[in-house]
Amino acid sequence: MLLMIVLLLLLVFIVLVLVVPPRQQDAYGNHVSTFQELFKTLEYGSLKNKFTFRTYEELFGRFRHKNPVILEIGVRGGGGTELFYKYFDNQCEIYGVDIEERVKRIQKKYPQTQIFIGDQADPVFMKHVAETIGKPIDIVLDDGGHFMHQQIRSFEALFPFVREGGVYVIEDVQTSYNEEFNNHTTPTLVEYLKTMTDKVVQGSLGTQSQVKSIQFYKDMVAIQKDKDIPFGFVYKDKNTYKDSILNVYHDVPDPFDVEY
Repeated sequence: MLLMIVLLLLLVFIVLVLVVPPRQQDAYGNHVSTFQELFKTLEYGSLKNKFTFRTYEELFGRFRHKNPVILEIGVRGGGGTELFYKYFDNQCEIYGVDIEERVKRIQKKYPQTQIFIGDQADPVFMKHVAETIGKPIDIVLDDGGHFMHQQIRSFEALFPFVREGGVYVIEDVQTSYNEEFNNHTTPTLVEYLKTMTDKVVQGSLGTQSQVKSIQFYKDMVAIQKDKDIPFGFVYKDKNTYKDSILNVYHDVPDPFDVEY
């Protein structure tokens, strides 16, 4: 009888380990709710792809307990704003941009949220938003109009205001392949980012040299920001140290000429 109980308990343990997904924990071992868990508790409307939540965890998890400054483009029903407040346990500052005045209803529940009403394709307006916030932004989430020119102009206006170590996320990039979202006066967002990717790899981004990486996900892209480190190489051998080398073919000694 005792053996059967032991075997039953062992079976339950195996099922829990293999079938039940592990719960997320913070540095102190306390359970923390995931984006997917919190999404099911929302009062305000929000529409997300199922695979978005895992990407959110990857991109935004490091900002927990760090009071991030968040700018959300496209507030709409307010569910995204509510989701961020719940995920960061109200330890964050959230600002919103939308073209609809009625989205300000989210302020009834979260009066600390500042909503800016205007066109995200207007770089003057978007720069005004960032300057009004008055501090580096940790997370920008563009879930706005999804038109190519809106996504590109918003990025170019706001990326200089993103904190080093911050991230700029653009959702629904599949609209690059949708005729109704392309006005044919600008490259698609994906084309724009492909060109930027070439420049990141080449180290020739110029004014956007703080782009650390561009990560492509299902219908989403994340641009990570880093310190502005001038492009160049460093060289060290037994007798030599050279910094900021631009021409590796002429300025680097032949390693076979060095005596050890």
